[in-house]
Formats: sequence, C-alpha cells, structure tokens
Amino acid sequence: AMPAAKAGMAAAPPKGGEAHHCLDVWRTPRELGASAIAYGGSPAREAAQAALREQGLLKSSAAGPFPNGALAGQAPMLFHEEAAVVLALVVVMGGPLYWLGLGLFVLACGTWTQVLLHAVATAVLAFHPLPKAYDQINRSWLVQQLYRYFSYRMVFRGDAMAQCQRNTPWIGV
Repeated sequence: AMPAAKAGMAAAPPKGGEAHHCLDVWRTPRELGASAIAYGGSPAREAAQAALREQGLLKSSAAGPFPNGALAGQAPMLFHEEAAVVLALVVVMGGPLYWLGLGLFVLACGTWTQVLLHAVATAVLAFHPLPKAYDQINRSWLVQQLYRYFSYRMVFRGDAMAQCQRNTPWIGV
C-alpha cells in the first residue's frame, strides 16, 4: 500500500475525543426525506435533525469511534420490497445493455428505417432533460427501499455534516 504522504495527501492524526455520528438513512421516515441532510442552514433541516435525534435514528459516540461491529446490522426487508429493488436494479443496470444489444441486432438484421428509429430513440433518451424533482425522489417508496436494501448509513465525525451542508454538492471518489 502506498503511504498517504506519497499519494499527495497528508495523513491526519486520529482524534480520540472527537464525537462520531451515524445516521441510519434506511430508517429515516419518508416524510423527512432528504431534509435531514439538506444543504444550507435551513430551519427545516434543523427540525428534521432534532426529530431524528428524538427517534434515536442519529446515534452519537462522544468518546470516539463506534466499537467494531456496532454498525454492522442489516435492514429488515419483506419479499416484495426486495423484489421491487432487484427489479429496479435490473432495469437500470440491464436496460442499457439490452438497448445496446437491440441496436446491434437491428444494425445486423433490421432495415435502414429500423436503424434510423433506434438511433433517434437513443438520441432522445440520451439528451432529454431529467426532472428536478429531488425532494419527491428522496421521499419515494423505491428510494427508501434502496436505502434499506443496502442498509445505507451516513457515518461522520465532528462537524463534517455541517461542513458538507454549508458547501454545494459534489461527487468524489
């Protein structure tokens, strides 16, 4: 393994007394949606986080990291909930592969009209704008089941969540 200093990052010393927190996102009530982790200092976010603390969904460990295995539990799911998630993942992850295979089949065995229709349909699917319905998506039944399927938790230390909420969203690895 490459030391952190050689990778261009300085290794931070562990802070033993810093508070650690865990939000079981899969247990968050649908009516809160993503308002509990929303960006900015909104009163709605503060109220949602207070509700999470009252319901015991936002756990804290003031003395340092959580003990090993303390956050290793799986979310319980019913058969129809898991089937819905698996079906959604098959469509989202298998749909593009199916579409590519269909395009190759149409190119090899179809008419030029079918090839043109497939190309137009591909362009429409690729370039149409997605709706900006973030709050409705975060409150949807399927997204809640995805959180449960993966037993999704947000684990953070100190004021990391507050710092993230003050900044704009970004995608990092």
